Amino acid sequence: MYSDLPAHTRCTKGETQIRIAFIVTLLLRFHTYTDIVAELKKKYAIKDTRAKILIKKAKKELSLHTISDNVQAITSMHIQAREQLLRDTCDDKLKLDILKDIAKLQGVSEQTIHVKHSNTDIPTEQLISALANLPIDEG
Repeated sequence: MYSDLPAHTRCTKGETQIRIAFIVTLLLRFHTYTDIVAELKKKYAIKDTRAKILIKKAKKELSLHTISDNVQAITSMHIQAREQLLRDTCDDKLKLDILKDIAKLQGVSEQTIHVKHSNTDIPTEQLISALANLPIDEG
């Protein structure tokens, strides 16, 4: 693809991202380091040092995605556990505490809600606390 480019030609950021995506694919298919370097040299006509730099970037990108996916999976698991607790409990105070906890896990408590008539922003966590203190109508 790029093998007809002169050796001194630099690739664009987009081309670099394409190369990194190619390397990530090879890493996910369990290709060895030596095989990846050979593939890069053959496909893009680059030197060993450039190939090593690209592999390092690809590994970093892959680990960032893996960490992000793990955090999302763990958060989802905790939310599901709290939703089960919410279904199983009859205690209203405990239900409100569970709802607050779910809101924190979902990141809702870090947001704000704009109140038009007073032209202010109220943190969602403060609003949830205020709602939790309202009396519950049992009728």
